[in-house]
Amino acid sequence: MATGLATPVTVVAATVAVMEAGPADKAGVASAVFNVSRQVGSAMGVALFGTLLDTAGGTIGGLHAAAVVASAAFLLASVPAAATGRRADATRAR
Repeated sequence: MATGLATPVTVVAATVAVMEAGPADKAGVASAVFNVSRQVGSAMGVALFGTLLDTAGGTIGGLHAAAVVASAAFLLASVPAAATGRRADATRAR
């Protein structure tokens, strides 16, 4: 349930960050690259978590393994995202 509630907030924040990071004349390119990366990441996530679900000791074990991997990926991705956001804020402040 937490994922279902957090995903819309995360996607909106990520979209805003990507669109504000690039120059206005390249907004279409930024949007396209963001959209493609989101689609590829989603497809890879479904494949990975489906594999974990199948191989990690049944449904419950697979769901647990998928949740652990997803949590680790989120934490790893949040570090550069936070650093990039701070850098963009500092650049805009100048």
